[in-house]
Amino acid sequence: MLQGRTFDERDRFAKPWRIVVSQRLANLLWPGENPVGRQAILWRGQGNQRAEVVGVVGDMRERSLSEPPTLAVYLPVYGSGSDHMFFALQTIASLRALVPLVRTALSSIDPALPLSNVQTMEEVVSASTSSARFTVALLTAFAGLAMILALVGIFGVTA
Repeated sequence: MLQGRTFDERDRFAKPWRIVVSQRLANLLWPGENPVGRQAILWRGQGNQRAEVVGVVGDMRERSLSEPPTLAVYLPVYGSGSDHMFFALQTIASLRALVPLVRTALSSIDPALPLSNVQTMEEVVSASTSSARFTVALLTAFAGLAMILALVGIFGVTA
Protein backbone atom coordinates (compact mmCIF):
# COMPACT_ATOMS: atom_id res chain seq x y z
CA MET A 1 0.00 0.00 0.00
CA LEU A 2 1.35 3.35 -1.00
CA GLN A 3 -1.70 5.46 -0.19
CA GLY A 4 -5.13 4.93 1.31
CA ARG A 5 -6.25 1.54 2.59
CA THR A 6 -6.90 -2.02 1.51
CA PHE A 7 -10.34 -3.56 1.18
CA ASP A 8 -12.30 -4.56 4.27
CA GLU A 9 -15.78 -5.89 5.07
CA ARG A 10 -17.38 -2.56 4.13
CA ASP A 11 -16.20 -2.98 0.55
CA ARG A 12 -18.32 -5.42 -1.39
CA PHE A 13 -18.28 -6.36 -5.05
CA ALA A 14 -21.42 -4.30 -5.57
CA LYS A 15 -22.50 -0.71 -6.02
CA PRO A 16 -21.09 1.63 -4.96
CA TRP A 17 -17.85 0.15 -6.26
CA ARG A 18 -14.65 0.75 -4.40
CA ILE A 19 -11.34 0.03 -6.08
CA VAL A 20 -7.61 0.00 -5.46
CA VAL A 21 -5.43 1.12 -8.37
CA SER A 22 -1.79 0.67 -9.29
CA GLN A 23 0.58 3.61 -8.94
CA ARG A 24 1.17 3.73 -12.71
CA LEU A 25 -2.56 4.00 -13.40
CA ALA A 26 -3.00 6.64 -10.67
CA ASN A 27 -0.17 8.71 -12.17
CA LEU A 28 -1.73 8.38 -15.62
CA LEU A 29 -5.24 9.41 -14.54
CA TRP A 30 -4.39 11.97 -11.84
CA PRO A 31 -0.81 13.20 -12.33
CA GLY A 32 0.54 14.99 -9.27
CA GLU A 33 -2.73 14.56 -7.34
CA ASN A 34 -3.85 12.32 -4.51
CA PRO A 35 -6.04 9.63 -6.17
CA VAL A 36 -7.64 8.42 -2.91
CA GLY A 37 -11.27 9.50 -2.88
CA ARG A 38 -11.31 10.23 -6.62
CA GLN A 39 -13.98 8.73 -8.88
CA ALA A 40 -13.34 6.63 -12.00
CA ILE A 41 -15.42 4.88 -14.64
CA LEU A 42 -14.09 1.34 -14.96
CA TRP A 43 -15.50 0.16 -18.27
CA ARG A 44 -17.49 1.33 -21.24
CA GLY A 45 -21.24 1.10 -20.74
CA GLN A 46 -20.98 1.62 -17.01
CA GLY A 47 -23.09 4.73 -17.29
CA ASN A 48 -22.72 7.24 -14.51
CA GLN A 49 -21.88 4.57 -11.90
CA ARG A 50 -18.42 5.59 -10.81
CA ALA A 51 -16.01 3.67 -8.63
CA GLU A 52 -14.28 5.32 -5.68
CA VAL A 53 -10.53 4.86 -5.30
CA VAL A 54 -9.78 3.77 -1.72
CA GLY A 55 -6.11 2.93 -2.15
CA VAL A 56 -3.02 2.91 -4.33
CA VAL A 57 -0.59 -0.01 -4.51
CA GLY A 58 2.82 -0.41 -6.10
CA ASP A 59 3.17 -1.47 -9.71
CA MET A 60 3.58 -5.09 -10.74
CA ARG A 61 4.68 -6.89 -13.85
CA GLU A 62 1.87 -9.31 -14.53
CA ARG A 63 2.97 -11.07 -17.70
CA SER A 64 6.78 -10.99 -17.72
CA LEU A 65 9.75 -9.10 -16.33
CA SER A 66 10.52 -7.60 -19.75
CA GLU A 67 7.12 -5.89 -20.15
CA PRO A 68 6.22 -2.60 -18.49
CA PRO A 69 4.15 -2.69 -15.28
CA THR A 70 0.45 -3.34 -15.71
CA LEU A 71 -2.18 -0.63 -15.43
CA ALA A 72 -4.12 -2.42 -12.71
CA VAL A 73 -7.49 -1.99 -11.04
CA TYR A 74 -8.26 -4.23 -8.08
CA LEU A 75 -11.82 -5.08 -7.06
CA PRO A 76 -12.84 -6.48 -3.68
CA VAL A 77 -13.33 -10.22 -3.42
CA TYR A 78 -16.21 -9.85 -0.92
CA GLY A 79 -19.40 -10.78 -2.73
CA SER A 80 -17.69 -11.47 -6.05
CA GLY A 81 -18.50 -15.17 -6.15
CA SER A 82 -14.92 -15.91 -7.21
CA ASP A 83 -13.99 -19.56 -6.86
CA HIS A 84 -10.21 -19.12 -6.70
CA MET A 85 -7.72 -16.72 -5.21
CA PHE A 86 -3.99 -16.16 -5.28
CA PHE A 87 -2.03 -14.62 -2.45
CA ALA A 88 1.60 -14.02 -1.59
CA LEU A 89 3.24 -14.17 1.80
CA GLN A 90 6.54 -12.58 2.74
CA THR A 91 8.37 -14.46 5.44
CA ILE A 92 11.82 -15.31 6.70
CA ALA A 93 10.69 -18.86 7.53
CA SER A 94 11.26 -21.71 5.11
CA LEU A 95 8.48 -22.76 2.77
CA ARG A 96 8.27 -26.20 4.39
CA ALA A 97 7.66 -24.61 7.79
CA LEU A 98 5.12 -22.13 6.45
CA VAL A 99 2.82 -24.42 4.43
CA PRO A 100 1.35 -26.31 7.43
CA LEU A 101 0.68 -23.02 9.23
CA VAL A 102 -1.12 -21.55 6.21
CA ARG A 103 -3.06 -24.79 5.73
CA THR A 104 -4.17 -24.64 9.39
CA ALA A 105 -5.21 -20.99 9.05
CA LEU A 106 -7.22 -21.75 5.91
CA SER A 107 -8.95 -24.73 7.48
CA SER A 108 -9.94 -22.59 10.47
CA ILE A 109 -11.77 -20.29 8.03
CA ASP A 110 -13.30 -23.09 5.95
CA PRO A 111 -12.18 -26.74 6.11
CA ALA A 112 -13.10 -27.22 2.45
CA LEU A 113 -10.66 -24.55 1.20
CA PRO A 114 -7.82 -26.18 -0.74
CA LEU A 115 -4.24 -24.98 -0.76
CA SER A 116 -2.47 -25.80 -4.01
CA ASN A 117 0.39 -24.71 -6.24
CA VAL A 118 2.57 -23.41 -3.40
CA GLN A 119 5.72 -21.85 -4.86
CA THR A 120 8.59 -19.70 -3.68
CA MET A 121 9.11 -16.37 -5.41
CA GLU A 122 12.36 -17.76 -6.82
CA GLU A 123 10.36 -20.52 -8.55
CA VAL A 124 7.86 -18.03 -9.94
CA VAL A 125 10.62 -15.78 -11.31
CA SER A 126 12.51 -18.78 -12.66
CA ALA A 127 9.42 -19.98 -14.52
CA SER A 128 8.80 -16.53 -16.00
CA THR A 129 12.39 -16.25 -17.26
CA SER A 130 12.81 -19.84 -18.46
CA SER A 131 12.24 -19.09 -22.16
CA ALA A 132 14.75 -16.23 -22.09
CA ARG A 133 17.31 -18.47 -20.34
CA PHE A 134 16.76 -21.21 -22.96
CA THR A 135 17.29 -18.71 -25.79
CA VAL A 136 20.54 -17.46 -24.22
CA ALA A 137 21.79 -21.03 -23.68
CA LEU A 138 21.02 -21.93 -27.30
CA LEU A 139 22.73 -18.78 -28.57
CA THR A 140 25.77 -19.53 -26.39
CA ALA A 141 25.98 -23.09 -27.74
CA PHE A 142 25.84 -21.91 -31.36
CA ALA A 143 28.39 -19.16 -30.66
CA GLY A 144 30.74 -21.74 -29.12
CA LEU A 145 30.28 -24.03 -32.11
CA ALA A 146 30.98 -21.13 -34.49
CA MET A 147 34.13 -20.27 -32.56
CA ILE A 148 35.38 -23.87 -32.72
CA LEU A 149 34.72 -24.01 -36.48
CA ALA A 150 36.55 -20.69 -36.95
CA LEU A 151 39.54 -21.94 -34.95
CA VAL A 152 39.66 -25.19 -36.96
CA GLY A 153 39.46 -23.16 -40.18
CA ILE A 154 42.25 -20.79 -39.13
CA PHE A 155 44.41 -23.72 -38.03
CA GLY A 156 43.76 -25.44 -41.36
CA VAL A 157 44.72 -22.35 -43.35
CA THR A 158 47.91 -21.71 -41.37
CA ALA A 159 48.96 -25.38 -41.42
